Amino acid sequence: LGAERDPNEPFGLAIRTYAETPRHSDAHIEACLTLKDENGTAVPGYGWLFPAGDGTVNIGCGALSTMKGFKSLNLNKLCDAYRDQMTDSWSLGPYLERPRAWRLPMSAQKRHGDGWVGHQAILRSGLRLAVGTETIARITLQVMGNLIDNETPGAAGRVMNVADKLLAAADPLLRRTKAAA
Repeated sequence: LGAERDPNEPFGLAIRTYAETPRHSDAHIEACLTLKDENGTAVPGYGWLFPAGDGTVNIGCGALSTMKGFKSLNLNKLCDAYRDQMTDSWSLGPYLERPRAWRLPMSAQKRHGDGWVGHQAILRSGLRLAVGTETIARITLQVMGNLIDNETPGAAGRVMNVADKLLAAADPLLRRTKAAA
């Protein structure tokens, strides 16, 4: 979007993968705010388990760059430690794919780039819609977990298809009317 990260601001790192579990269709996600590394040392971050409904769960964890020892943090070992912590209660199987990691910007500063995602009216309205009903909230969680796209069968795929078309049609206007910094 044309925005650049300020190297003086904190950021997070997250890692995630999938594992088999009999709790794959639980109605709730699980978040852990008492994350510990492989040595049992508390890590300022969180872990999550998102039931995928297909026999698997999205499992992952994240930490902040402001933590002591961040540069030596091994996300793979952190994810393994979290998995070990949750294995019994979720009857987790082995990882189904290699864990993937990424950076997460953590800033209270309002930003926008050449696109429309920094556009506050769109963001506020989109968030209200995203959690406004149980059905849409469920679809939102599936989108966040990369579990659906516009080719997914059923209501979720149709919602994604409509959203893709609406955003593509609105893109030129939104680019011209981006929010003020």
